[in-house]
Amino acid sequence: MNPKHSTLGLQNPVKTDNSVNRWLSMYETHLFQSAAPSTYERYCRVLDKFFFTHHPEKRSVIEFLRANFEDYKQQRLKEGASATTVGIELSVLRGFWKFLVRVDAAFFNPVLNVRVANPQRKKRSLEFGQVSSPLANEQPPTADPTDGSR
Repeated sequence: MNPKHSTLGLQNPVKTDNSVNRWLSMYETHLFQSAAPSTYERYCRVLDKFFFTHHPEKRSVIEFLRANFEDYKQQRLKEGASATTVGIELSVLRGFWKFLVRVDAAFFNPVLNVRVANPQRKKRSLEFGQVSSPLANEQPPTADPTDGSR
């Protein structure tokens, strides 16, 4: 076999290291340089909680599947976190995996469609004939037929 065309010779060592610590430090550096300090701190807290409190046994980012995030969502809700808080945490995790996909450290984003239904938020549905404008209750001006102006 020709060593020039060997797949082992073409592997990029940067792409094969998928350790959680490595990619977290790169993402946190990215956030530190591009986000507001409060955003950086909040994101770091969420990521640390997810990786080091809820999944300390996982060492590589490729070990995470959608089921891990669904379990995390249920566990956080059982802990008493509000649906809004859990939704924000999932948004942070989606951003991290979006970063991993962009730099080719992950093939897909397992958090992509993991959502929290918020039972407190009620969607307003419009029935036939209803208008959602605040001006909907006002009557349109009517023309006086005795008035000669047009």
